[in-house]
Order: sequence, then structure tokens, then C-alpha cells
Amino acid sequence: MSTQKECFFIYLDEKNTLHSVDNPVQYESKGFNERTLVQDFPIRGKAVYLGIRTRRWREKVNKSKEVKNDYSFVAEGSKLTTELSGFLKGTGRDPRRYDK
Repeated sequence: MSTQKECFFIYLDEKNTLHSVDNPVQYESKGFNERTLVQDFPIRGKAVYLGIRTRRWREKVNKSKEVKNDYSFVAEGSKLTTELSGFLKGTGRDPRRYDK
């Protein structure tokens, strides 16, 4: 985690565990995808950004087949968590103005 004057940056890496397939033993982790920056609820009046890196999973036999875990915590078409996006919509604020 790093702190700047007006915001917090929290960096998260996906664990080395595959959940989205029936037999995860057939897959291997091949590093990480590009980090995604997502805005979350403020802490003590400071903006909070989550830097999230998800893993790249490749089938051991068929090297061209890749899969990934499903994380649906980012609102569709936005860079906000679903909870923050719902909160802003409930207050009448347009969550798109926070996507910068």
C-alpha cells in the first residue's frame, strides 16, 4: 500500500489458485495480466484505488487454451467497484464522472 496526500493505493495480486474450472490441476499459472486500477470507497476522506493483478492460466496440454477466474466486483463499463457505483447512483451522482 502506498499513500499520497489525497489518496491511498492498495496493490493486490491474485492467489495462485484456480476456481473457475472443474480440474484445476490441468492448468498452470503463466504470470499476471496487466494491473487494473479500480476506485473504491474513500477512507478518512481520501480516495482509494485498488491496483489488481489477475493471473494468466494456461492448459498444460493445449498451450493455446487460457482461462481465468471470474471476479465481478467491477461495475460494467466503469472503473469503480460495484458497491461504490451503486452507492453513487443511489445518491444521484453520475459514477461515470469518477472514471478518470
